[in-house]
Amino acid sequence: MEVTVATWVFVSVFAAITIVSVMEDRQKLTALERFRRYVPLDIAAPERRQIDRTFQQRIIDPMVERLQKLVNTRLSESFQDKLQMRLLNAGYPLRTTPVEYLVKAAIGVGVFTLVVVGCLLAFKREPAQVVSFSLLAFLGSGLLSSALLRDKANARRVLIEREMPELLDYIQVAVEAGLSIDSAIERIVSERPSSILAYEFRIYLNDVKMGLTRSEALAHLAARTNSKYVKSFTDGISQAVKTGMPMGSILAIIRKDVYDDIRSNAEKRAYKAPILMMIPMAILIFPTVFIITLAPAILKLMAEVGNMGLGK
Repeated sequence: MEVTVATWVFVSVFAAITIVSVMEDRQKLTALERFRRYVPLDIAAPERRQIDRTFQQRIIDPMVERLQKLVNTRLSESFQDKLQMRLLNAGYPLRTTPVEYLVKAAIGVGVFTLVVVGCLLAFKREPAQVVSFSLLAFLGSGLLSSALLRDKANARRVLIEREMPELLDYIQVAVEAGLSIDSAIERIVSERPSSILAYEFRIYLNDVKMGLTRSEALAHLAARTNSKYVKSFTDGISQAVKTGMPMGSILAIIRKDVYDDIRSNAEKRAYKAPILMMIPMAILIFPTVFIITLAPAILKLMAEVGNMGLGK
C-alpha cells in the first residue's frame, strides 16, 4: 500500500512538472514568434551565416574586389575617364566603373585562353603550338572584347540618330505651344519610357535637378550619346540660352539641319547602291549564268571529242 501511494505521488509530481515545463516552453515560443513578427531577428551564428552564403559570395566576389583594387591602383585617371565615356556610349549603366569592366573582361579573356590551352593539351599538341595558339587566343579575345564594345556603341548611336528627328519634331511642337524646353523634354520622356534617347533625356533632367547648369547637363548629354544630331541640338539650346534667342526658332533651324543631313546621307547611300550590288552579282549571279549558258555547249563539245577519239 505504501509503495502504491509513493508510486502515484511520484507519477503525479512528474506529470505536473512535465506539463508545467511544456506550457512554459510554449509560452516562450509564442512570445518569441510574436516578437519576430514585428522585429526580424538574425540569431544565426557567424559560422552558420558564412555557410549559408553562396560560392560566388564567398569566393568569386572577394577575388573580384581584390582584382579591382589592384587594377585601380595601376590605371591613370585619364584612361579611366576615356573608358568610362566609351562605356556610356555603349549604353552601360552609370554605376558600371571602368575597373569593374576591365576585371570582367580580363576574367573572360583568361577563361577563354584556358579553354583553348585545355583543348590543345587534350589533342596532345606540341608545346610550341600550345604556346603560340594560347598567345593568339589571348590577343584575339582581348581585341574581340574591344571590338564588341565599339560595335555596341556604334549600334546605339545609330538607334539614337534614328529616333532624334521624331523626338525633335515633338519637342519643337511642344515649345511652340508654350512649354519650356525642359517641360517639353520631360513630357516626351514620360510618353516614351522605352526609347534610348528618352532615357538619355531623363538623365539630363536628373542632372539639372541635382544642381548642374543647363549647359553642363547638355554637354554631358552630347558626350554620352556621341551623336552629331544630339550635339547639334545641345549646342543650339545652349546658344539660345546664352543669347536669349527664341527657342522655337532655334529648334526649327536644328530640325532643318538634321533633316537636310538625313536627306544627303540617303542620297549618298542611293548612289552607292549600284556599286554595292555589283559584288553579289559578280560572285553569285554571273557564275550561275555562265554555267547555265555554257555548260550544254561544253558537254556537247566533250561528247563529240570523245566520239572522234573512238572513231579513230
